[in-house]
Amino acid sequence: MRILVISWGDMLDHWVKSRLDVWREAEGVETEVAVLGDSPPIQSHYVACHIRGQRQLDLYLSSKTFDAANVLGAHLGSASALESAKFQGAIVHDARRTGFLKWVETLEQWPSRHMAVAPSRCMQERILSEFPRDKALLSCVRMGLDTATFHYSQPGGIPSAPVFLWAGELDEESNWRDYLTLAAIVGRQLPNALFWLIGGGGADESTGRVMLQAAAEYAPIHRFRWMHAVPAGQLHRCYSLAAASGGCLVTTSTGDYSGASAIQALACRCPVVAAKGGAMLELLSGPLAELVFAPDQPDEAAAVILRLVRDHAWREQIQAIGETLVRQNHDVRLTALRYLGVIRDARVAAGRGDSRAG
Repeated sequence: MRILVISWGDMLDHWVKSRLDVWREAEGVETEVAVLGDSPPIQSHYVACHIRGQRQLDLYLSSKTFDAANVLGAHLGSASALESAKFQGAIVHDARRTGFLKWVETLEQWPSRHMAVAPSRCMQERILSEFPRDKALLSCVRMGLDTATFHYSQPGGIPSAPVFLWAGELDEESNWRDYLTLAAIVGRQLPNALFWLIGGGGADESTGRVMLQAAAEYAPIHRFRWMHAVPAGQLHRCYSLAAASGGCLVTTSTGDYSGASAIQALACRCPVVAAKGGAMLELLSGPLAELVFAPDQPDEAAAVILRLVRDHAWREQIQAIGETLVRQNHDVRLTALRYLGVIRDARVAAGRGDSRAG
């Protein structure tokens, strides 16, 4: 089976690369990554070619044969481009980001030969709310993490005060302002606590300026740190340091459909305190459900955080459960092979002209 992986711009993050590594070792599977759009060339051994414009795509597909296309982003543009190029294989969308939902909302009916792979049940249900009769077109495959990269590593120079991390983009969906509100409450109880915001490097200058001004109001600037971007290979160091310091990861988004940052943190024994909603309700269940707080209750969230700092026995229990959960449910090899099975089913369905794969 030959799979064309379409990335509109640079969508090849750690999650995708780990999945590709597993697929390329699978018997009878060949993959080729094509980057579409006018973005600067991506220097990566994963990328086979850069395609600019419909004519280049038409020529490219006319010279090669693929059984399926795995679309990573810009789903409207990618789907239209493949249809215009008369691509005959199955089209499987990676429905991890909210951009996929925006495309779904433009559809009057589900397109033939298209399938979607959601990273969580809540994303699957969100898509089904638009197309309740097309359940067979949707599959749920959990995010697969390479635990050889994401694991606890004893940091050097552990701060004497706990480090509380937040990771995401500086947009409305991430609710970064709620993190600053929570930082102010926790900071009053723990005057030396450190607050690190990871990500948001792609935000425009005005948004970054507003965030820094707000941070200065909520917490002394010497206790707040903004890391615009941290390479995937180094993120585990941040999570491990927070874990060793007695801190945690805080997530404030109620529309996180993948739980990516939380999965990474748990793998590094870093507890996660999360707003109720999205994938967090699936990820933080059972004993971990005590880490979930109502979005409009910052005092409730602060109480959970302070308990993690002060109740060492409970903290160690949470760390062990979280690490085990990720290794059991999010192993990259198992999830990547399950994703591959979805693509195989879609290929069979497309070959017999049946859009109801799965």
